[in-house]
Amino acid sequence: PLRFEEVMALDPEGNELEIAPLSDGLVTVTGGTGGGAAVQPTAAPTVGLTPVPSPQPSPQPGAGGIYYVVQPGENLFRIGLKFGTTAQAIAAANGIGDPGQVQAGAMILVPVPPPQGTYGYYVQPRDTLYSIARRFGMEVDALAALNGIGPDYRIEVGQVLVVSP
Repeated sequence: PLRFEEVMALDPEGNELEIAPLSDGLVTVTGGTGGGAAVQPTAAPTVGLTPVPSPQPSPQPGAGGIYYVVQPGENLFRIGLKFGTTAQAIAAANGIGDPGQVQAGAMILVPVPPPQGTYGYYVQPRDTLYSIARRFGMEVDALAALNGIGPDYRIEVGQVLVVSP
C-alpha cells in the first residue's frame, strides 16, 4: 500500500479539479465539465515516492474483537478507555511492541466482545458500507444481510458492524 500526502486531478483542458478524500483511498472529484464522464487515472512520475506499509492487525487464534481505525491524536490508552480495555491488551492483540508507536489511519483489533459474531468493525467518519465490505473482502450485500441493514445501506458513525475478515 502507498500513502500519498498530496494528490492532484486535472480535467481534459488541464484545469485543476477539487478532490475530497474518502476512506480506503477512494476520492470524490468535483468541478470540471466532464458531464458525469468517468475519470481515468494516468501514470504519474514516481520519483521520491516511498511506500509506507499499513500495519495490519494480527489477531490471536480464537480471539475476537472490534476492528478500529486510529484517529489523529489518539493513542492506545485513549482507545482502550473508549472500549473498556487496556493499551497493553490492544498492543498484545495486534503484535505491537511499543504501544506509543501506533499511527493515525492504522486499523487495529480491539480485543473486546463484538455483537453477534467473532469480529466487529467500528464505523468511522466517511465510511460507507461498500468501503467496509471491500476492506474485509466481503460482498456489500452479504455485509448488509449479516448486520440487518436495509437496501438503503444506511450506517452511522460509531455503529459496530459484524464483519468476516
